[in-house]
Amino acid sequence: MKKKNEQHEIKRLVIFNTGHGFIIHGANAKPLFPTHTHHLTEMDMPEFIFDPLAFGAEGNARRIIDAYKYLAKKENADQLDDLKHDMTITLTASDLVPEFQGEHSYIYCLRKISPDFEGVRLAYFPEEINEDMWFLQMFVQGDNYVLRDEYYRGGIRW
Repeated sequence: MKKKNEQHEIKRLVIFNTGHGFIIHGANAKPLFPTHTHHLTEMDMPEFIFDPLAFGAEGNARRIIDAYKYLAKKENADQLDDLKHDMTITLTASDLVPEFQGEHSYIYCLRKISPDFEGVRLAYFPEEINEDMWFLQMFVQGDNYVLRDEYYRGGIRW
């Protein structure tokens, strides 16, 4: 049996196989849903969501993979712990990709969000969310509108 709206969702879905044991879903048609991960919970990591309008599905996927690799490093375990305890962390392009040499003015922020956050509810079917999951929202510093439920309600249509 197909999930409610599954046919409609398939038309809008772009899937990235990360090569790291998890996948990333992104939207390619409006209304958009957050770019988000699946299967990081099984790796004792948080699931990520990212505003689909930030860098598009592909650009967001690259940044999510870089953030995952950054947080998975043993030397960054304290920052992952800070996130678990509701702190927001900020990262530069050089933090995410140490070999990066170009100009890049964006600062990336990560914060823990509730499974009840509208962006999570838009990205995941209710039956996909379990008690072992926790979620991080990745966003560009200054894009404070993405921190509100209202931005995601009903899908992003900008």
